[in-house]
Amino acid sequence: MTDQWVPSPPAPTPPWTNPIPPSNEWSETPPCANNSGPSIVNGIIIRDIPAVILAPNAWGITLNDGDSPPNFTIDHYDGTGAYIDSSVELSGVDGTVQFNHPVFLSRDPVEPMEPVTLEYLESHSVGISEPPDNQTYGRALGVWNLVVPANGGTFTGPTNLSAGGAVTGGALLFAGSAVCSIPTVAQLSLGGGSLGQVPATDGNGNLSWITPVTGGPYLPIAGGTVTGSLTVNQVLTVQGANSLVLNAPNGQQRAILGQTSTLTRWQLMLGDGTSEGLNNTGSNFSLTAYATAGGFLGNWLTIARADGSTVFNGSGVTIQGGLAVNGLLALASPNNLAIYGGSNGQALTTNGNGILSWTTISGGGGGASITVSDTPPSSPVVGALWWDSVGGQLYVWYSDANSSQWVPATNTQGAPGAQGPAGPQGATGPAGATGPQGPAGVSAGANENRIINGDMRIDQRNNGASGTAINAYTVDRWAYGATQAGKAQWQRQPAAFTFPYALNIVGISAYTPLATDNFNITQAIEADMISDFRWGSASAQPVTLSFWIYVGAAGTYSGSIRNYAGTRSYPFAFTVPTVSTWTQFVINIPGDTAGTWVMQGNVGSLQVVFDLGSGANFRGPANAWAAANYTGVTGAANIIAVPTSIYLTGVKLEIGSVATPFPRLTMARALADCQRYFLQTILTCRFPSTGAGAYGNSFMMFPTTMRASPTSTLVTAPTVIGNVNSSAASPISNVCARFELIATAAGDCYNLNPVYSFSAEL
Repeated sequence: MTDQWVPSPPAPTPPWTNPIPPSNEWSETPPCANNSGPSIVNGIIIRDIPAVILAPNAWGITLNDGDSPPNFTIDHYDGTGAYIDSSVELSGVDGTVQFNHPVFLSRDPVEPMEPVTLEYLESHSVGISEPPDNQTYGRALGVWNLVVPANGGTFTGPTNLSAGGAVTGGALLFAGSAVCSIPTVAQLSLGGGSLGQVPATDGNGNLSWITPVTGGPYLPIAGGTVTGSLTVNQVLTVQGANSLVLNAPNGQQRAILGQTSTLTRWQLMLGDGTSEGLNNTGSNFSLTAYATAGGFLGNWLTIARADGSTVFNGSGVTIQGGLAVNGLLALASPNNLAIYGGSNGQALTTNGNGILSWTTISGGGGGASITVSDTPPSSPVVGALWWDSVGGQLYVWYSDANSSQWVPATNTQGAPGAQGPAGPQGATGPAGATGPQGPAGVSAGANENRIINGDMRIDQRNNGASGTAINAYTVDRWAYGATQAGKAQWQRQPAAFTFPYALNIVGISAYTPLATDNFNITQAIEADMISDFRWGSASAQPVTLSFWIYVGAAGTYSGSIRNYAGTRSYPFAFTVPTVSTWTQFVINIPGDTAGTWVMQGNVGSLQVVFDLGSGANFRGPANAWAAANYTGVTGAANIIAVPTSIYLTGVKLEIGSVATPFPRLTMARALADCQRYFLQTILTCRFPSTGAGAYGNSFMMFPTTMRASPTSTLVTAPTVIGNVNSSAASPISNVCARFELIATAAGDCYNLNPVYSFSAEL
């Protein structure tokens, strides 16, 4: 057996013959009883804790050791009075008796349940001796059972396996099962391990305790980290506020795949591989489809994280229910909108409650009439009519190979004028007393373009040369504003389509703008040009901005309309679907009823801005007036950060909600409009002089009245100078300038071909 019995020593002879002395042997010292009294007093109470009865240098009895509940002990002391140990302890909790030294029996057991020694057991254990086969047995229900069965067996009670024991054959069975069973928690106890660890095998049947998170294939119930792939063959249910979290470093995808036979069919991207940057760019949403063989089909749906701009790239979107559009619904062209039904020539009409239907419009004699809406139809057909009640103009929907647009149905005649000379393109002279009829022309009404040189034809300063100067004019009326030099180049270039020229801006140095940086192309408009906008009042009118764009990178670009003081702005965005293709965009802008706007005079009032990549301080939400100096929309494309080429032309700003055709002005009219703000001319002078001094006080009339008295600058020095000490051109007013030569001596003095510029820009 694994244990052995140890014989007890002979029982000691008691040191007394009578354990209790008679009462007459007690001394008379109080509090003992008298000689004639009893030998036991009524009671002794020890109030101190610990409560101890002590025979010095021998034994002591502790009736209360101070624990709660108190314990009882018999204590042993050495000859010096030092505590050795407690021979007997009685637990105050459950009365358990603990002997800390061997217990010796003084006689043979004669009654059931009395103590017995090993010698007595072995000499009286006839018929219950353990089998002599060097196996480990346990006694239960009158029979011996193998502790570690060699060929199977059944345990009917708790059994402790000795260290190093092993099952070499058969099955290990537990009570209550006729077959090989897994023990209950109460039946099986494995020693060792720490809280939270689990037993794991090394593949050879050897178990060891491991920490699941880092050392084995199991996760604790509280969770952990799976470092490899995880396959779930049944439904995976994830509960909680953040039910499923996909986490990856910046610039990496976070995707959920839908597969068929391990081949991906759909990929839901909750953050694509676009790196995050300024203005909340990057980590965009997309829904991607794959072919049966696994090849890429396309990103059918993409959503920009920065501003929510959504692009459906499929062949079409079918909406079975209603579609509510609270903002602008912008189409690249009328061909992108189809409303089926109706017959050729029919028009959409409303029942007065916003419900449209196809209607045959008839008119002419017999009292028939045509009712034309004062709001533009949402889906016009060729020949549809619209009455602009603000500008007093009738429009017809026109379409050709290049575009579809509203064009004026009639041109008004010039008002009668008294000897009024005809202006460019037949504009009438000032009204006066009744006189001859003025030449016919387009009225200066609601649809007049408030942008000057919107087709970029006039370029007095550079004549098509490129430049990189910041806060400088490119073509006439269009300024390049920037806070960092050397980031972009501008130049007028041939457009090679409907318009002959376009302003080209290209990023030349990749630069990530700071929050305080600003890069833009701007035209300022003076107050008298837009007084009928009536902005800043309850009567503020809506306006429409239209333009043509050609870019080298698809994306969402932006700009803004702002007041000259930079305290009110309306950012707008437009998405270019196709690169290297001329595309027209139409931006509807509601009139600003708030803010401060200068609505009269020759001072600056409004600015049209095209953003090239400004910082966060100059970008805001799209399609809303803000009390801020915004030049673009948050998250829009940045041609400075990622150098891109962009062409701009055909810019028109007009009152009303419809973009009408761009006005084709004569070169003389276009140049005259630009020369109101800037002109450049050659001032050749030649005078005789009788001696040193000032000569040649000549006056030059400007070709057009300038906005204000300009400043003059010598652009190119004279090619030939004779007998001249110096020369100067001094503006006198906004209509003329004086040119003066300072002669060095008597004789002919001259100054040939100097180039001067005169600027009255806002």
